[in-house]
Amino acid sequence: MPDEPDLPTQALDVHDLARWLVEAGVAGTTGPFNVMGERVRLGDVLEQTRLATGYDGPVVRAPSSWLLEQGVEEYMGERSLPLWIVDADWLGFSARDGSAARAAGLTNRPLTDLIADSLRWEREQGLDRPRRAGLSPEQEHELLSAWQAQS
Repeated sequence: MPDEPDLPTQALDVHDLARWLVEAGVAGTTGPFNVMGERVRLGDVLEQTRLATGYDGPVVRAPSSWLLEQGVEEYMGERSLPLWIVDADWLGFSARDGSAARAAGLTNRPLTDLIADSLRWEREQGLDRPRRAGLSPEQEHELLSAWQAQS
């Protein structure tokens, strides 16, 4: 886990987006909107994920600078950590104001529900399947071993 738990994140469940788009279309809602989830601390997302999965082992924190040196990518893509953005030029990406969309009827399910549904879907798809984003179990193990060897 990056050792910056206060980094902002925003996630929007596609079901919430789809419902709002249909409702906004039916209502004739127009205008410019930033449509995203509520701003949440990365540490809170990771803690809620830990609780949802039932993981009760240690959580290893490493500085973002070290993760970047190890070739871990921010946000998306191969060898990445989702929702993690430390590049100063991109910090605002996960801290945008979605109040106009919320005022126009967008609702966001609680983070715990989004995590639970995502976990259910991941399990249905198969936890061991290859992915185009994130860290593989092998990459995660390599990083943990490298971090523990230097600590």
